[in-house]
Parts: sequence; C-alpha cells; structure tokens
Amino acid sequence: MSWSLPDPRPAEPVLGDPASLGALAAALRRTGTELEDSIAALAEAPVHRRYAGRVRALHRDTSVVVEALRRVAPYLVDHSGELADAIGLARRLSDRAQSLGLQIDGPTVAAPRGVRGVADPEAEQDQAEALSRLQRVLDAILIDLDTSRRRLRAELDSERARVHSRVRSG
Repeated sequence: MSWSLPDPRPAEPVLGDPASLGALAAALRRTGTELEDSIAALAEAPVHRRYAGRVRALHRDTSVVVEALRRVAPYLVDHSGELADAIGLARRLSDRAQSLGLQIDGPTVAAPRGVRGVADPEAEQDQAEALSRLQRVLDAILIDLDTSRRRLRAELDSERARVHSRVRSG
C-alpha cells in the first residue's frame, strides 16, 4: 500500500470542443433548410381560408427563424476555428513547458511540486524566467479566446433579440 497519492492530472488550459461547434453549425444549416422546405410545401398545399392567416403568419415567422439559423451558423464555424487554434497553441505551449521541467495546470504554468533534482540557483533562475515567459503566452492565448467567446455571445444575443422582435412585431 502506497503512503502517498500520485499528483492529480493537470487540468487542460483550454476547454471546448471545436468539432462539436462545427457539427452544431451544420445541424443549424440543415434544420434551416428542412424548415424552409417544409414551409414551402405547406404554402403550396390547399388551405381552408379560415386557416390562411395562420399559415401566412407561420410562414413569416419560420422565414425569420430560418434566416437567423443561417446567420448564426457562420459565427459558430468561426469560433470553432478560433477554439481549435487556441487548443493547438496551448498543447504546443504545454509541450514546451514540459521540456523545461514545468507543467501547465488550467490557466497556470507552474514548477512541479516536491523536490526535483539537485539545487542549482542558476537553473532555478532560468526555470523561473521560462515560467514567467510561458505564463505570459498562456495568458495571451486565454485572453484571445475569451474575447472570441464574448464576441460570439454578443452576436448570438443580437440575433436572438432580432428574431424575438421580428416575430413579435409580425
């Protein structure tokens, strides 16, 4: 029985799944096309005049939603590319940190815990400088990704407000 526990696995610095965002964008486009086809088929079908107004309103509202789905999909595709870039940069940075005897745990570059090797003030100074440089790079990656996420959120909120106002005013 071991008296000490292994160090927990470090957390990834960049979280997210670019492939899922791309798949969501494709699903939104496909759903938009399916809705458009369905509403076109409904518009061509004979409708009792009692329901004609409801069908026109449904067509109008569906057109607004389809338009929104088509505008939102590219935002998700763009963000998935930015997320993939950030993940790739973070992985390369993590590899560089490991080569220098450092590790990345979430948003932090750190020296491993415990005693490692022989005390060497010059080597410790070099490692501290490397840690500082790598931390600045990691911070820049995370700030850029946060900016991208905020932009995506603002675009989606704007689109939601546009759809809401057009459907209510219809």
